Amino acid sequence: MYAFAQRQDTKVFDEPLYAYYLKNHPEAHNYHPGSELILDTMENDGDEVVKMMLNNTEKPVLFFKHMTHHLLGLKRDFMKNTINIILTRDPKEMLPSFDKVIENPTLNDVGYALHVELIEYFKTHHIPFTVLDSKKVLLNPERTLQKLCEFADIPFDSNMLSWQPQQLKEDGV
Repeated sequence: MYAFAQRQDTKVFDEPLYAYYLKNHPEAHNYHPGSELILDTMENDGDEVVKMMLNNTEKPVLFFKHMTHHLLGLKRDFMKNTINIILTRDPKEMLPSFDKVIENPTLNDVGYALHVELIEYFKTHHIPFTVLDSKKVLLNPERTLQKLCEFADIPFDSNMLSWQPQQLKEDGV
């Protein structure tokens, strides 16, 4: 998301379906930090969020960062009209950092089973997608982002390679 936020032609959105997920999974309130603030400040109707995503014309390129579990229970047919990138990380590297945010995360929290389910959905419905290993971005950011831009049919922008270490205004609650 941070790489795409550096593009002049791109508007990024950080987890716009988070409130929808929390509304429909009240058990998650106990271990998701800031859940009440998220529910109070974000749209929690999944269909409305999808409409906002598909009808937004602020910039030519829109980048929506989602967690796979935020898609649970949502009709997925809107994904036929989007470019789908599944970012994944080696579980051995991801779990220690995830555990800092959510105590005792479950399989649903980390999303690997849902990654597989989503990939099967894409394959079954002939929806183009790519899987992006975060390690590749770290090891060869320019080439990896060039290939990602090629997949998305947008020009590569070298501004995607660096940014100031600060929180984006688009970062979630």
